[in-house]
Amino acid sequence: MPEDKSHITKGNSESLFIALSKFIKVYRKITFKSVEGYGLTPSEIDILMFLFNNAPLDTAKDISKYKGISKALVCRSVDSLSKRGLITTVVDKKDRRIIHLLLNDNASEIVDKLKMSKDIFSNKIVEGIKEEDMKVFTKVINNMLANVNSFKDE
Repeated sequence: MPEDKSHITKGNSESLFIALSKFIKVYRKITFKSVEGYGLTPSEIDILMFLFNNAPLDTAKDISKYKGISKALVCRSVDSLSKRGLITTVVDKKDRRIIHLLLNDNASEIVDKLKMSKDIFSNKIVEGIKEEDMKVFTKVINNMLANVNSFKDE
């Protein structure tokens, strides 16, 4: 028999969604501001950070799947980043249909600024939170993520 979740009210779940939306909004604003002089779009920033943080996931398909960016937008952004010399495309040796995306040295300054802004954001949002509370929060978030991942199985 499923566990009773009646203690989770509409207000609690909406507060969670509002908080998550605000986290994302503020994070995007901070990262965008950190590299505003480079003329990057939000999706280009997402792609650079994804490639930096998620090796060996390095294909347009991976980015689209895990970042929730449409394949068309990923393709346009990859083309733009490639033309600007920030990433290189490499055909997979075993399967020519797979194209790997690699960060170029030209992207290192941008990625460093993005990483610094991510670190500042990460440190700020946990400021004043006890370690044991963070452990509980991490456990709850991981459980929620497992629940969300189960949706694709249904």
